[in-house]
Amino acid sequence: MMDVAGAGRLTEQWAYHGGMIQHIVCFRFTDPADTQEARTRLTGLAGVVAGLEDIKVGTNFAGSPGYHLGLVSTHADREALATYAADPAHVAVLDWLRPRLADRVAVDFEVADH
Repeated sequence: MMDVAGAGRLTEQWAYHGGMIQHIVCFRFTDPADTQEARTRLTGLAGVVAGLEDIKVGTNFAGSPGYHLGLVSTHADREALATYAADPAHVAVLDWLRPRLADRVAVDFEVADH
């Protein structure tokens, strides 16, 4: 997981190239009972965290083994994603999540302007 210092380094890496950013994360918890609390905390970032345009968080209903929770967030550009990553409210949620995670995978991609 990224720390606040890491977010500063990534700001250069994530320099603006144009287009909206989709940030997708899947979470697997050590104890699946933490899924609902994680969903509540992540959803609570809406309207609070700088750089966050939209956030959707949902539990995996597929029933197959794997990840318990998915997140899709939208950011205006790479700079906004870096701002989101370093925001204290976001960092506080990460601090709560880290000890509860068995695994996490993230993908960030730019949505081309059409």
